[in-house]
Amino acid sequence: MGNAHGSRPFQSYEAPVIVNSSSPEAEERFRRAQEIADVNAFDWNVRTGEVRVSVDLPALRDLVPDRKFESWVEHVHPDDRAPLKQAIDNALQGKGRQEAEVRVVKPDGAIVWVRVCGQLAPESSPDAGHVLGVAADITSSKLAEQELRQAHDLLDARIRERTAELSRANQELQTQVRERVDAQEALEKQAAKLREQARLLDLANDAIFIRRLDGTVSYWNEGAERLYGWTVKEAMEQPLSSFLKT
Repeated sequence: MGNAHGSRPFQSYEAPVIVNSSSPEAEERFRRAQEIADVNAFDWNVRTGEVRVSVDLPALRDLVPDRKFESWVEHVHPDDRAPLKQAIDNALQGKGRQEAEVRVVKPDGAIVWVRVCGQLAPESSPDAGHVLGVAADITSSKLAEQELRQAHDLLDARIRERTAELSRANQELQTQVRERVDAQEALEKQAAKLREQARLLDLANDAIFIRRLDGTVSYWNEGAERLYGWTVKEAMEQPLSSFLKT
């Protein structure tokens, strides 16, 4: 990505900052604070192409020896170059504050995430023709965000898996319940049929009884009660020979 205004090397400098005290000690403390926070301020002179930075980000230090803007962009991940260029174009068109998060690929393949925020200074200001902003190393927060997303995806997958298991178990339970209900209905129908058959047998005038192989009574109808005088309660489970004398 070229610069129509030409390019100039990056030049590291002690950027002027606004602090409660203008003493060199205060400015040095502020500079050190930027280093600790992995943040630096930059001043891009659009007319000359010169870019100056307050401090070097440790993650990007010595990445581009010639300090040229084009060389730095070459290390930006290909998928992030278009959004970065769009943010730069918007800034140059005076569309206010612009932000972009880009991945910088180091020679060893390591990825460094950098958030760049800048804005074109108003024409009426002493910094007219300059894009002023800050760049911050956000790699640690991005990694934490990715880990959180992975943990969320894993949890979501486990929830879906558990939900599927519960659904299958519920379907199996419903199947078992239906089978038991069907079996119960079948038994009730069979019992009703047997009761109806027994009622018909009881209505018969003839004495009807059933004897097991061991000789005990398993059925004794009302006709048998009338004929022999023994009630159902008295005859059931008794040896037929004991009260018929046969």
